[in-house]
Amino acid sequence: MEPLENLLNLSWELLLTNGGAKKWLVKFYTSEQSYQFAVTDMATVFLETMDKDAILNRLKCENKLLEAPYEKVVQHLKCSIQEHHQHHFVSEFTENGVLNIKLTNTFGPSVPFNWKFHCSAHNTESSSVTKQLLCVPLVRSLTSLLLENSLLHEILKKKDAEISDYKENGAQVSRPYLETIPFVQETFVKDMRTSKEYAVAITKDPLFMLSHKPLNQIIESAVNDSVSKEIHDILSAASNSPAKSVGMSSTQTVSPSKLRATKRKKPKPQHRGAYVDDDTVVEENSSDSLLNTKTNATKSLVPVVNSKPRKRQKKGLF
Repeated sequence: MEPLENLLNLSWELLLTNGGAKKWLVKFYTSEQSYQFAVTDMATVFLETMDKDAILNRLKCENKLLEAPYEKVVQHLKCSIQEHHQHHFVSEFTENGVLNIKLTNTFGPSVPFNWKFHCSAHNTESSSVTKQLLCVPLVRSLTSLLLENSLLHEILKKKDAEISDYKENGAQVSRPYLETIPFVQETFVKDMRTSKEYAVAITKDPLFMLSHKPLNQIIESAVNDSVSKEIHDILSAASNSPAKSVGMSSTQTVSPSKLRATKRKKPKPQHRGAYVDDDTVVEENSSDSLLNTKTNATKSLVPVVNSKPRKRQKKGLF
């Protein structure tokens, strides 16, 4: 049996047979060399896989006067299923439990066309097919919706807290009809379950619901995300990488140059200058960062660069 990944990415479509008396969900996948046709009544998934040669042989057996290339045949089958005209399909079970779905319409403008799908549900394969095509996608989409619902509730609570803070500080709604009441989850769920919309939605036929486009989009997104590389990278990073800590780990080393750079600097003096000796005062020039000496005798500034500060010399008396 061929892999089912190709069918997983397709949406379920509603197929009516026997004049609308019987409803099925179907998936039809075609490639350059084969097709896969899946049918379910939500109890069992029936499957038929045929390669190119088998399709052309069946075309000859079912349509003696019709000759057509493989591509035209599978395209006609695909279009017929998508149109799902209830009077064109007839379904019945054989004694061996094989589901036969017969298609009768016209190929092209006026050429009669007949086709019969032989869909089987083997004991060992049926459970696997039903699980992969029906159960697992539904559970994954339900999990996605539950998480989305929870996150939206948290956002609503934060929005209510933000609005409450605005009102406590004097803000008012300029248009009264835009004002809303705070969100309470229990009240919301109770009101929803007593609404007419909920009653109509919850009693719809599951087959119709699974063929509904919005629900198919949710299922398709959940299935694609579950096998996407991005999701597996996130799971791999979460399982292999330890939690990030804010501080420096005990095993982390620092180079000597960094240690020297991070040494604590000496505090600047609070006064304007610092005394070098008894008679000399050293000042820091903020404009050019040069150290200048200021002697008490001459009151002149002498830069102290690569030289010692000059001391005041005593002059003799004449």
